[in-house]
Amino acid sequence: MTTRRTPALTALGVVLLVLAGVSAASAVATLWLRAEVLDPDAWTDTTAAVLADPVVRADVARTLAEELVEAVGLEDRVGALLPFPLGGLADSLGDGATDLVAEGAEALVASDTFADLWQQTNRAAWTEVLRALRGDGRATAVVDGALTLELGRSLELLREALVDRGVPGLEGLDLGDLDARVVLVPAPELERLETMIELLDVAAVVLPVVAVVAGVAGAVALRRLGVGLVSIGGGVVLGALVGVGAVRAARIAAAEILSGGILGEEAAERAVAVVGGAAGGVLLASALVGVVAMAAGGGLLVARDRRVRASAGPSA
Repeated sequence: MTTRRTPALTALGVVLLVLAGVSAASAVATLWLRAEVLDPDAWTDTTAAVLADPVVRADVARTLAEELVEAVGLEDRVGALLPFPLGGLADSLGDGATDLVAEGAEALVASDTFADLWQQTNRAAWTEVLRALRGDGRATAVVDGALTLELGRSLELLREALVDRGVPGLEGLDLGDLDARVVLVPAPELERLETMIELLDVAAVVLPVVAVVAGVAGAVALRRLGVGLVSIGGGVVLGALVGVGAVRAARIAAAEILSGGILGEEAAERAVAVVGGAAGGVLLASALVGVVAMAAGGGLLVARDRRVRASAGPSA
């Protein structure tokens, strides 16, 4: 003898399965984003893709040029090379030399050599930060609460390139060991980033558990495969739609976090778009899975309805 499902129990099963679908879609997006952020290799690949954007390269090149000009005292060096009566022209000549530095920096940043160095620097810095955030020690890449990148080797490469271009006053300098750092994530934005990582850690545990528990409980309460597939598929689609809004909000917050450092506002937005665009693909895939589940459930319901009508026979 079978037990007839009451409307209340059926409704409970549907609600639980929808919740399971929403949690599952959110869990997939969260786990993917967490892997992108917390895995040094994935982070390095992302920063490499970011550097391919011309706006980002321009911001990095500008910062390199400013750091080099300040580190070597370029205007003073140009002035020292001039005869005394012409020393007053050092400022204007220094400005021209600075323009050459900026041009050389853009060429350097676009090179494969700098791309390799950029990846190495970002991997090392991010690995240190993750260890510090998890209590495994203080990160030397964190200075005054900000995430910094060591640029000493970059400045030496830039100096060599500029000497080849004929920029005066740079010969004989060794900048390879210079303690030159630029800010990637300023303080207190690094604290906001830490909070976001903590939330990802919690969500990565809670969401899968909710999805499994709600899914099992909903299936037990409902015991109707067709309705169950439609319910959980609808939940997955709803979760993907919610995820789109969450990703958009996260992209805005991440752009704010990055825009105070080496990247300007536009470059930070483009950098975040690299990750945000990939997240959109993950959410789209989740939504497609939900649609397939709904279609399969709908097909089962139609087939069941036909069987019921056929078993009832023609009406008198």
